[in-house]
Amino acid sequence: MERAVLEGLPSADALANSGEGDYADKYGPNGESTIIHHKWSQEFFVPFPETDATPITFLGLNWNPGGHPPDGVWTVPHFDVHFHMLPTETVDAITGPAAPTYDLPDRYVPEGYARNPIVDERVITDMGEHLVDPTVPEMNGGTFTNTLIWGAADPDGDGIAELSFVEPMLTRTYLRGHSGTDRRAIAQPETYARAGRYPTAYAVRDLPDRDAIAITIENFERFKEDNCR
Repeated sequence: MERAVLEGLPSADALANSGEGDYADKYGPNGESTIIHHKWSQEFFVPFPETDATPITFLGLNWNPGGHPPDGVWTVPHFDVHFHMLPTETVDAITGPAAPTYDLPDRYVPEGYARNPIVDERVITDMGEHLVDPTVPEMNGGTFTNTLIWGAADPDGDGIAELSFVEPMLTRTYLRGHSGTDRRAIAQPETYARAGRYPTAYAVRDLPDRDAIAITIENFERFKEDNCR
């Protein structure tokens, strides 16, 4: 992400009042203006090259000029950076806010994470269900800067959800002032529904020679298929 982008982002009013074609295609270069989490967002679906090396399929990037709920926690300008593990058409079909219609086994919930206590707000359009670490600073009266979300969905409709995306959330203020490398562990579940190599860390790195910032997932480790399913 070029640092110059952080100074030229559309406001919520600009997204709400955009003309035809301005922000009309989340698969296009200008993204789509849409209401997600009850707030205006500029949304992009960015394909990744096909590979069997990891389960990551595409990037769902959202610029949220007014943040999104919970109020007083994440209602500041920030980016949601979704590394999805499902096909774009599957994620595109997810609508919300809504209550989940599936079970999420404890063995798939990353250590220390919890489901949204507001059941009918758990599933979010173009994303899925969000799982949160309740010990992060902003959940305890502190300041929101850089937080990791895990996501879940039921892609095959069998009534059992599985982890479907991992999502760094970063404020514009944090990114503007960031230097060096901020690398953090990604909490892991007891097991994954599908065998594969999953990320165990994420990083935010300053790239001074490119006047840019990189947001990456890394340190992939192999997990066997959940034979308990």
